[in-house]
Amino acid sequence: MPFVLYGIRKSATCVVYLNGNSHFMATASREPGAFDLDWSTWENAGGTPLDVGEQGLIWNSGTVTYFFCEKPDSRDKIELSLDGSIRGDIPKTRRLLTALTKKYLAFAKKELGCSATPEASPSS
Repeated sequence: MPFVLYGIRKSATCVVYLNGNSHFMATASREPGAFDLDWSTWENAGGTPLDVGEQGLIWNSGTVTYFFCEKPDSRDKIELSLDGSIRGDIPKTRRLLTALTKKYLAFAKKELGCSATPEASPSS
């Protein structure tokens, strides 16, 4: 399935099931023309900073990050999140989620055709 967040789609979710239970979920959403950010909901959720994208947060079972996707005719905020865990091994889960979030970010930028060096704000 192609990674599509343009046209009429503004979000996409992939859930991996094992034995009928949700074990891993990847979500991407697009906010067209987003310049003003309100990330207070994520920040108030108690995550710790994650150095991925413009700003990232990590919990024991998930991550979230965002970046600006620059295209010739638009500038959108793309938010990526991953949810999953390895039962009983929080340090391993956090290492795995950090690595996967970095790969997810690189994949999303490439698949969406975003410029390589987006600006953090329109005034930059």
